[in-house]
Amino acid sequence: MTLNISQHREKIIRESAGKVIINVGSGNHRLANHIINIDISKRENVDVVADAHNLPFKDLSVDYILLLAILEHVEESERVIEESYRVLKDNGIIYCEFPFIQPEHNAPSDYTRVTIQGLRKKFRKFKEIDSGICTGPGSAIAWMLTEYVKLFIDNRQGKKLIHYFMSIFLFPLKYLDKFISHRKDANKIAAAVYFYGKK
Repeated sequence: MTLNISQHREKIIRESAGKVIINVGSGNHRLANHIINIDISKRENVDVVADAHNLPFKDLSVDYILLLAILEHVEESERVIEESYRVLKDNGIIYCEFPFIQPEHNAPSDYTRVTIQGLRKKFRKFKEIDSGICTGPGSAIAWMLTEYVKLFIDNRQGKKLIHYFMSIFLFPLKYLDKFISHRKDANKIAAAVYFYGKK
């Protein structure tokens, strides 16, 4: 039976205690104390400041790699994947989340989107353990509708207010993802997809 996204994350975090695990493009979010956070700029909870295209780790030195909503923000996602392959030990684990149907969100840049099939192709050098939807169609629709309504508002405060009310009004769509994300064609309009693999 395929695990869902949160179970995959929990499993990796649980199994990686005592191992070398890096979260590339972590921002200031810490998943667990034993995870090394890497980001392009220094901020709270960032352990290593580095560019994902050139990871400051030796070949075959890392047990686990997390790429959580980072590859859309890098100029060359294939190069970041190659770097991940280089530093990952043989039989090491990689886990990636990548947007499919989402509005542009610059942080500071936003370059690409990918389907499940496209994500599998990007990670073709890895042996797939699992792949699928990590954020479902309801979330995609809710996000798109919110951004659509905000187009009619010119001031920043108004956009924030619309965002707040739309998040409440459209919450049921996100909740319904629990029931429809496993359905056959849900991947056609999923907000984000994941790849879970081994070197």
